[in-house]
Amino acid sequence: MKFDISGEKYGYLTANKDSGERRSGGVMWECRCVCSNKTLVSYGDLTSGHTKSCGCKHRRSGEDHHNWSGSSEVKHYLRNHLMSWKFKSLKFYGRKCVITGTEKQIEVHHLNKSFIGIFKEALEFHDLPELSSVGAYTSRQLEQLTAKVISLHFEYGLGVPISHKLHKEFHSLYGHSTTPAEFNEFVSMKEKK
Repeated sequence: MKFDISGEKYGYLTANKDSGERRSGGVMWECRCVCSNKTLVSYGDLTSGHTKSCGCKHRRSGEDHHNWSGSSEVKHYLRNHLMSWKFKSLKFYGRKCVITGTEKQIEVHHLNKSFIGIFKEALEFHDLPELSSVGAYTSRQLEQLTAKVISLHFEYGLGVPISHKLHKEFHSLYGHSTTPAEFNEFVSMKEKK
């Protein structure tokens, strides 16, 4: 292959292999994003820096996102490994917002300990520094960190389904290191309206 970029990293993407597909005469590369999604990206878009993620990077934008805390690729990676915890949380509450009952645009709120608190506890448990890049950790360190973050989520209990709009409002009012009492106060306030 003339331009083999297998294993090369471009932003959040790692080029895996030539997909065999061609678009407008260009080679389409199968890539894996740090969020675990697979996507096809043209050689030109990868190497020029035009495409740097599967799109996840644009859906949750930094300081404007309610979970912002100096976010990093590592935190994004870890959040994407919480599907089992999120699924069980949603299932427990019937996949509906606990305030409005809606099933649309639902997020899972960390009730007993914030994601950042859990992340920092996992780092401390394994005596690891906080690094911003997934590739800065060894495979073993990343596996240990991921496993600990997942287990701590279950130890602190399930999250609570809440609509995106209310979740954003809650964190804008109460900040990011919140307590169950603050959440209950918010729920009561919303139920009175």
